[in-house]
Amino acid sequence: MIVRPAKGSTPASTPPRRERGAVIVELTIVVPLLLLLVLGLVELGFRTHSAQTIVGATRSAARVGSSAGDDRLADYVALQALAGGLRDYEAAEIERIIIFNANAADGSLPAGCESASVPGECNHYSASDFSLAPSAFTSSGSGCSFGSPDLQWCPLGRDADQYPNADWIGVEVWINHSSTAPFLGDTVLKERTIMRLEPRFEP
Repeated sequence: MIVRPAKGSTPASTPPRRERGAVIVELTIVVPLLLLLVLGLVELGFRTHSAQTIVGATRSAARVGSSAGDDRLADYVALQALAGGLRDYEAAEIERIIIFNANAADGSLPAGCESASVPGECNHYSASDFSLAPSAFTSSGSGCSFGSPDLQWCPLGRDADQYPNADWIGVEVWINHSSTAPFLGDTVLKERTIMRLEPRFEP
């Protein structure tokens, strides 16, 4: 026995036109939200990866600078270690590099060091300094040469003796991070690592 639908009725397998319209409206609301969520998760992954890269680079630079102690090339070898850790970044993305005297109790930057080199406290560098030759860091006598990039906090004046207390060296890096999610905006990732200069016994 075949049952035919009454005249003017809609077959059960075909959704009413009103219902199909509601589905389209729901999709126009849900799909953009899902895309925003996906973009946000992707951006979170990129930022996490960048942050981990910067942490590793600053730790490497601080460790090398700590080992160099008061050697005249302390900042040079620290910059070379940093360059290796940040090799995946363009020079324009590296906003600033600060190697500083971290003897403050909380390891904070000395006053004024966030924006410029300060005598006896910190040296400011940029990505272009990665290509400097060791001869650019030459020293004369007990101090750094005039015009050398490490002049303001000269490595030769750092205390690397075991007694009474060795100085602490800090390395801070600022990286400009371009967001893949426009609604989150670009940001500056900052990382700081502090280590004590490796003390050594004086004969």
